[in-house]
Amino acid sequence: ISEKNSEVTISAMIYNTTFAPEDIISVEMLTDMPSCTRTNGYGGATKSSGHFTVSGYGPSMLYIYNDVEEYIVIHLKGDGPEYVFVNGETKDKTNELYDYFINLH
Repeated sequence: ISEKNSEVTISAMIYNTTFAPEDIISVEMLTDMPSCTRTNGYGGATKSSGHFTVSGYGPSMLYIYNDVEEYIVIHLKGDGPEYVFVNGETKDKTNELYDYFINLH
């Protein structure tokens, strides 16, 4: 996750999502990841990134560690993905990211 010119970029491998803080509609924390289907991304044993269709959310971008049982959902307005799922390598890092996104919003 990086910031440049008042925009936030979340990236993993070849996938990235860039948005302005004012495009954030809401930020929430989930303890269970809804079922999802990879449409154009990477779905490995430990990480998932790229384009997925998430049950209850629709087309979304994922940047998650699969074995960390906390997930941040960023609901965005604009032309990009409507939902971005992200977490850190640990629950503590995920909580730090959650605070970061809440403070942006």
